[in-house]
Amino acid sequence: MNPKFNLHSRRIGQALVAVVLAGLIVYGAVGRASKASPAGPVDTGWKTQGVAGGHVKVRANLSQTKVIQGSDGLVYLQVDLEAPEMSDAARRRRPTDFVIVLDRSGSMADYRKMEFAQKAIDSLISQLKTGDRFALVDFDSVVETPIPLTEVTESAKDRFRGEVRRIAPRDGTNLGGGLIAGINVIKSAGRRTGQAQRLILLSDGLANEGITDTTELGRIASRAVSGEFALSTIGVGLDFNEDLMASLADHGTGNYTFLEELSSLDKVLAQEFYGASRIHASQIKVKLDLGSGIEAVEASGYPIEKEAGVTVIRPGHLYGGQKKTLFVTLRLPTDAVYTKPLGSATVSYVVREQGHTVSLFSSDLQVACLPPEKREEAVASIVPGVYKEVWTKNNYGKLMKDNADKVRSGDREGALGTISAHRSKLEEAYAAAPAPEMKSQLDDLKKMEAEVRDAFNGPDAATKSKRLSKGYQYQGIQQQRKSN
Repeated sequence: MNPKFNLHSRRIGQALVAVVLAGLIVYGAVGRASKASPAGPVDTGWKTQGVAGGHVKVRANLSQTKVIQGSDGLVYLQVDLEAPEMSDAARRRRPTDFVIVLDRSGSMADYRKMEFAQKAIDSLISQLKTGDRFALVDFDSVVETPIPLTEVTESAKDRFRGEVRRIAPRDGTNLGGGLIAGINVIKSAGRRTGQAQRLILLSDGLANEGITDTTELGRIASRAVSGEFALSTIGVGLDFNEDLMASLADHGTGNYTFLEELSSLDKVLAQEFYGASRIHASQIKVKLDLGSGIEAVEASGYPIEKEAGVTVIRPGHLYGGQKKTLFVTLRLPTDAVYTKPLGSATVSYVVREQGHTVSLFSSDLQVACLPPEKREEAVASIVPGVYKEVWTKNNYGKLMKDNADKVRSGDREGALGTISAHRSKLEEAYAAAPAPEMKSQLDDLKKMEAEVRDAFNGPDAATKSKRLSKGYQYQGIQQQRKSN
């Protein structure tokens, strides 16, 4: 179903990049207009760009090309990215700059969280090799850097362990101050050729001192993108701000992890450490120059930015052998009947210091808004595979995140209402393009309703609702972003 092209020359590769959504046929009249409306399901096919052995496969598919006048106008762009498997030489771990920003606020004393954190960091230190550099920033009300970015030697590792053991929980949570200090550690040291870089922020609480605004902290995290290193976050316990921690990771193009308790923290740190040196493609940008009145309203939870009027989405790095999918929700205007270009879109990325750009679609791709009497024609334009993936992955994940907000705020009836509204939309989608996975998800909604009701009952309701909201938010992110 996903054709792969064997490129025999750079000339052929460049030609393929220029290819627009093949097989798109324009037919029929719309309203009074003499313009033709686009034909039904289309598949862009794989597009490959890059040097031999360093390419990334890119595919884009639209869930449908036609909407009905007066509807919500939502269509979904599925973007698939696939990196080649790493060679044996590439699998060798590169020297890595690894910076940990550790919350040492008073709550880290609860449930042995600091003890687990110290053991996990000690385990990581044992895995450092010559050529690596390591730093540790810690924060409560005050921000300190007990370990500046330091070249790893055996004697240095002993000093690192001593500094880690001396950390003790103290006062408030100046998370923003710790974040800025960690970013500055890497930026001031500079990036050496071939050196991987990763910053990890670990916190169990709310940002209650210094900069506390989530939007402003997100802007700070974005500095990691321009610095060409990734910022990942780990939220521990049940009292941290999961929206903030997930937002920081998204703006920093890293990973967000939720751990209710820290017994597996050593494994998470090891994955981040080794993953940092196995990035195949970095600085990935999806750029959408959309037609008049068309807007991108959601992108699998990734931040949507504007650069010179063009919509930009940064879905993080792509590791060797990894397949990643994101869904961009587009809203087409539905106040009038029309046929017009969707716009144009590209994916750009960097492999081995060399930049590449792939065209996803161009202005040849037409979309249409049809009058209500042509509903069947609009339904016929649905691409069943994309439509199924959107509803069972992206939209279900968004439901979980929306419900996390309701549960967190104590809005039991609002959470149940969100599930009911999603059920109605899913039933309508199932009727338009039925798939067994969509039918199964209707049953899953009953389980979700039972979970919500249970979270608000009993003497431990406060704990259960915190656990459920954080679980929904974390699972929703994973659901929206297919990756393997």
